[in-house]
Amino acid sequence: GLPENAIIVVSVKAIESWFLADSSAMSTITKKNFFYEFPEKTDSKPIDAINEVFKMELDRGVGRRGKPGLAKYFVNQGFEVNNAAQHPNCPSAKYFINKLQELAQ
Repeated sequence: GLPENAIIVVSVKAIESWFLADSSAMSTITKKNFFYEFPEKTDSKPIDAINEVFKMELDRGVGRRGKPGLAKYFVNQGFEVNNAAQHPNCPSAKYFINKLQELAQ
């Protein structure tokens, strides 16, 4: 199993792409059926793609909450890595879940 003092590191860019891949949380946030086709292959940084979605759908950007505040907001809106792992074009989230399961055994 995973040692009690284990440290798991995930890049901010990966987590932000997982936010885009979690269609359930993004649908809650935008209040409409949401699907981002290629969350790991955005034209710019995933945070910029999130900002554009917020501007288009909510008439506001991500605001001044900063990245930790944005992460908290997504968690409060129901974000789950398992949801992102179900996205057909988000293999990093699926890989992350599979590795955690392997380490837990």
